[in-house]
Amino acid sequence: MNLGNLKIVWWLEEIDLSKLHDFPTDYINVKTRVEYYQLDQISEYQPLFYGDSGDDKRMLNLIELVRTGTPIIPPICMQEWRQNSCGVWEKHRNRTASGLAVFDGAHRIILCRAMNLDIIPALVFDEFFTIEKFMLQHKLNVLKYGCSIG
Repeated sequence: MNLGNLKIVWWLEEIDLSKLHDFPTDYINVKTRVEYYQLDQISEYQPLFYGDSGDDKRMLNLIELVRTGTPIIPPICMQEWRQNSCGVWEKHRNRTASGLAVFDGAHRIILCRAMNLDIIPALVFDEFFTIEKFMLQHKLNVLKYGCSIG
């Protein structure tokens, strides 16, 4: 598929998050901000199409939105912070080079990579994890999935 002619128009102000398929908007708050990242800082390579009809349909829909110039909401990412043993908050970097975790926007990121874009905007929110919150999440995961994940 030739994507060379496509240009993404990013929706960066007064964003209507109800346009997203399934993102829990309660994470977004007044401290959510737009930041720009190199693609390899927030995501690893993934193919444009998976062969899964649902995912492929979403990708084709996204390509059509971009083709028609519809503003696209940037990927939504979480910057995780954890307290070290001295009580100082530090960025947690276990997921990617930037420490960001993509919460919503995998298709947008994959399309950007296929379009050979180097830098893209992301809506970033902070999540602060204390040891108590981590232990609570561990217990909830064990109850829900039978094991700890994440």
